[in-house]
Amino acid sequence: MPPPSSLTPRRALARCLCVALTALVCAGLVGAAALVPAPAGALAVIVVVGIAMPMIAACELPAAVAALRRRKEAVSGLRRQLAQLPEVKHPLGY
Repeated sequence: MPPPSSLTPRRALARCLCVALTALVCAGLVGAAALVPAPAGALAVIVVVGIAMPMIAACELPAAVAALRRRKEAVSGLRRQLAQLPEVKHPLGY
């Protein structure tokens, strides 16, 4: 079993947003390069980089998604335990 990830939920969410932002920026770069008359050599490099960068950034997604799922499972487990506790009246009658 692999060791648990040290990603906090905030960092995991930040990684997911960073991957999404990388994909959007690369799509915009490729679109701009296709619309503006660019040299063929530069266009080829931009297309390769525009496809490769989101793929490289996506390698971080499995760990981030797993960290978010672990937190969700932990919270739902705590809620199940809380639901099993009996209801009691307040000792002072509130």
